[in-house]
Amino acid sequence: MTKVNFWFVYFSERDDLEKRFGPHGPRFAGWLPDGKSDAIVLPTADSSAILKIWLQRHLKQDEDTGFIEYIDIRYRKKADSGSTPTDNAISRQGHLDGGPIYGQLTISDVDDSTSAQLFDGSLEPIPERPAVVALGKRVVRLITEGLRNLVRVLKFNYGQYWLEMPQKWDSRDTSLGQHCSSLSLKWTIATDDTEWADFRPTELNVQNIAIIYNDDVHYAQYMTKDDWKDVSSHIPTDDETSIVLELASYCHELLDRGNLRHALIEGATALEVAIGAYVNATLDSEVSKFVVSDHKWRDMTRVAKTALIGTFVGADKISIMHAVDVINLRNSIVHDGLRNLPPDVKRKIKSTIKFIALLTSGQIKKLPSASSANRLSKPLPENNNGAL
Repeated sequence: MTKVNFWFVYFSERDDLEKRFGPHGPRFAGWLPDGKSDAIVLPTADSSAILKIWLQRHLKQDEDTGFIEYIDIRYRKKADSGSTPTDNAISRQGHLDGGPIYGQLTISDVDDSTSAQLFDGSLEPIPERPAVVALGKRVVRLITEGLRNLVRVLKFNYGQYWLEMPQKWDSRDTSLGQHCSSLSLKWTIATDDTEWADFRPTELNVQNIAIIYNDDVHYAQYMTKDDWKDVSSHIPTDDETSIVLELASYCHELLDRGNLRHALIEGATALEVAIGAYVNATLDSEVSKFVVSDHKWRDMTRVAKTALIGTFVGADKISIMHAVDVINLRNSIVHDGLRNLPPDVKRKIKSTIKFIALLTSGQIKKLPSASSANRLSKPLPENNNGAL
């Protein structure tokens, strides 16, 4: 058996967001992963595979203002001017963009005959080698599953809704070789990682192209060093995401974009779904069936259920009142055509998301903003957790 390493890079920016100002990838505050030394290992379903993920510091610092700017390596390999920022300078900036997600997949059980057939990725059409194609499908599946799990946690647990979910390879859209090319996939069997070759198990071919267009900034809400180290512990065991986390994430996105009316509607829906999920998950199955089927619970209004469950999970009085207001406002919008929202509606929606975080046992970690606003300040403390 041969151990083969596969290197890749994934750009997670969405097409519908402003490219110049970002966000470019995961956004941090006071710290930024620095290459492989800060790599995290993601779990895989393959016992013979190890998947490591890291970020590189693609940054330059303006020598006059002190501001740190992200360098998009797709257009500029290095900064036109400016200097490489120090750790101290990085610790002072409100937020920093992590850029593309880098990774290395190591597979330790590649058949010797298969590894001997690996080729250098020539762009010329070549006969497909079945063993290499099978290996390519395995590699793409493991990388895609790992990236999707990572982005899912960053989006839904850490509030970084602007990240694009990696798409699974579909042979109806692109060839396997084309998909590998989109990840800049390379391979090596060298133990010192010095000799890399492009990995293109089939010729490059695009079958079908589809293009989909889809306050205040609190810097402590961006990811920190501790958050990055904790990400892998939140990776789900399957490819499913809690509908509650999806709804809450979309509510947060709408809120950050200033679409308060739709954010309020999504927030109320997310809260109601979260309450139902909490009752089913927390209570014993037989007790849960009894509670849900009891006419007193069924006849209870959504507002009453919210107040009752909020008290049960330890939500503070203000959060409960705000959540109740969100439900009542949603009902007024849907049923009565309410147009003018109260001036403090943004605060009420944020409180509702925090309420939902309690119902999900704290799975919602942070609520950052995609705003391009930035600032310089004193270095953030090491134990900056940026609580909701």
